[in-house]
Amino acid sequence: MAQDNAQTELNVYQLWCKYEDIAMHFNDLLIQLRTRSLAGIAAVAALIGVFADNPNEDPLTNWVIASSVFAALSVIWISIFFLDVFYYNRLLSGSVKAILDLENSTSSPPAKESIDLSTIIVDEFKKPLPRGTNFGVLIFYVLVFLLILAGLILSVWQAVTLSPAETT
Repeated sequence: MAQDNAQTELNVYQLWCKYEDIAMHFNDLLIQLRTRSLAGIAAVAALIGVFADNPNEDPLTNWVIASSVFAALSVIWISIFFLDVFYYNRLLSGSVKAILDLENSTSSPPAKESIDLSTIIVDEFKKPLPRGTNFGVLIFYVLVFLLILAGLILSVWQAVTLSPAETT
């Protein structure tokens, strides 16, 4: 009987380690999504600055292109936000909930023997997002979006206010 308890404890520990690995994988995916997206947006915005100042092109054309690219960047950034908050973050939340449930089940005998990470993640997607969730993530996305929006407004304003003499 003692060996059965030791085996169950070992299996629970191995399961807990696997759950932790999965949660860390989802966390790494989120970090990579955010940092690579931010780097991509910054790189494209820098390229806009370089190419919008091309003296060989019509200034109106430059500003219209810059406006179009900033508009596209805003849609891309919003899409990344939704992918983060409504998919990857929920995978992470579900995996953390599974870890907590496993840990709670081991606090009093009998130890939990079923594996339910996927079920818990699916359940996490069925629930609405908790109020106040991801406030820091929201601020991150809003700040970058405001910068993209400022670039869009500036480039549209530049295109609209160009004098006819400047466009020839």
